[in-house]
Amino acid sequence: MTALNPRVYLQCLSYLGLLLMLWIGQGCTEDAAEQSPAPVEQFDFHPGVFGTVECWLSDTASPVTTEINLGAVEANGNQFYWGNNPQRIQTIEADGQEQRWVHADDDEGFQRYRLLGHDNGVYTVVYQSNGGGSLTTSSTIGFEIDRRTISFGSESREIRVLRVVSYEPHRQ
Repeated sequence: MTALNPRVYLQCLSYLGLLLMLWIGQGCTEDAAEQSPAPVEQFDFHPGVFGTVECWLSDTASPVTTEINLGAVEANGNQFYWGNNPQRIQTIEADGQEQRWVHADDDEGFQRYRLLGHDNGVYTVVYQSNGGGSLTTSSTIGFEIDRRTISFGSESREIRVLRVVSYEPHRQ
């Protein structure tokens, strides 16, 4: 019997947790969802998802990607690697307030996002990226989570997508 790769095991647990959160969330009324802010832990997807929205610093046209297949993100552990930090939630004190960020780092820098709020199924995050130097880019991204059917080969598949509905870069 072959041992299961710990990284694959953690990805499976993360995926199962996300499915459980979605299943539990279906029982909530829309009024309750609108009144209480969603915790940052609700979105346990990799910050690199929002990195696909922004263009490179040397380019000017954003958003580049406006719809992301979240199932593929969860399955692609190389492109969306969480780094050596198993603690995905980072708490930072800023302006006298505690901020909770979903954080991923690598050998050269980091990516992170923080939930600002939500209204009628549209969530807003601030996304930051740092390539290891002194520049940290930042943007505000509005999105919704939806399901849709796509053709995949000769069959139809339902996928869960993050659809960008607003984008505001924070340029220095």
